[in-house]
Amino acid sequence: MLHVETLTDYTAVRALVPAWRELLNDCETNEFTLTPEWMLTWWEVYGAGLSRRLRIIVVRHQRKLVGLAPLLTRRFWYLRLVPIRRVEPLASGEAERDSVCSDYLTILARHGYEADVVQAVLQQLEDCEELLIPLMDGTATMPYRLLEGGQANGWQGTLTETTQSPYILLPPTWEAYLKQLRRKDRYLIQRTLRDFENWTGTDWQLHEAEADTLAEGTRILHTLHEFRWTGQGVFQSLLFRTFHARVMVLLLQQQALELFWLTVRSKPVAAMYNIRWNRKTSFYQCGRAIDVPPGIRPGAVLLYLAIRRAIESGQREFDLLGGESVYKRQVASHRRPLVTLRLVRANWKERLRQWVERSKDRLRPWWRQLRQRPIVATDS
Repeated sequence: MLHVETLTDYTAVRALVPAWRELLNDCETNEFTLTPEWMLTWWEVYGAGLSRRLRIIVVRHQRKLVGLAPLLTRRFWYLRLVPIRRVEPLASGEAERDSVCSDYLTILARHGYEADVVQAVLQQLEDCEELLIPLMDGTATMPYRLLEGGQANGWQGTLTETTQSPYILLPPTWEAYLKQLRRKDRYLIQRTLRDFENWTGTDWQLHEAEADTLAEGTRILHTLHEFRWTGQGVFQSLLFRTFHARVMVLLLQQQALELFWLTVRSKPVAAMYNIRWNRKTSFYQCGRAIDVPPGIRPGAVLLYLAIRRAIESGQREFDLLGGESVYKRQVASHRRPLVTLRLVRANWKERLRQWVERSKDRLRPWWRQLRQRPIVATDS
């Protein structure tokens, strides 16, 4: 017999933290974005002040935690016209300018309990109009279990690939990694490193943040990121900055933080923010100087050094996380899809939403043409 309850009180949720951590170690998906450190820090920064309410579904078997759905509920407006009661995971649903982009969100279920947990969670959501889980691992079984379970319980459901996450299955040595690349990509890495060494000689250094240098490393990361994005980077968001200031401390305490910066003649030229979890290094954020000689790529150099370090430390994977970029394709050996699950009740709101979406698509060409029409001056 399973015991299922829904927690809405943050103090009660905090009491779950030790069992939550233990559960993660026996789940199909075990990612840093699913840890209580990441998700509860997000709630403290983003959740409480934005008309969201906790809805943490806890599933136990003989007092042992076997399932956990770290969810919240809020009112969401489609196109500012159609209101709907949405349920979504913690660490998601922020405004785009504030988004922390939490890849691999899911419902946690202990091995062997997946079907029971899915059924229990969906039963607890019978009063909801929509369940939306973005950026799920498309190679895992949980998205498909939730889709099938939802459809069997009367929901309409879709599973849509939104992006891909390039990654490297790390071999035992750096030389073996280079050999598995395409010839032109291998040449690019070797040339980039050679050009950097010709420019710097031996006058360069790789730094890694520790407790007493975390503030310095964070400042360098912010500065170089803003250089790279000409003042429009993600650290412009106060919420984003506050979240990472807190979560970096927690990651460092668990030896899960890699905050690197590269200096040339004592001047910082590149910085990188990685997270180590479950024998995997995830490349989260970076920045680089732009006032370097033509052809010198300090950001790429730091990326290659981080990959090499992951290999030498025995990591199994280097994950470049969601989003396709040229530099990711040049170093990655594999890709996994990231998918969005949407379960929705078939009611008048959903029919209205679909009508509005179709109308928007039909009107978009007309509206674009209207905006491009020249304005003709007339005599007054």
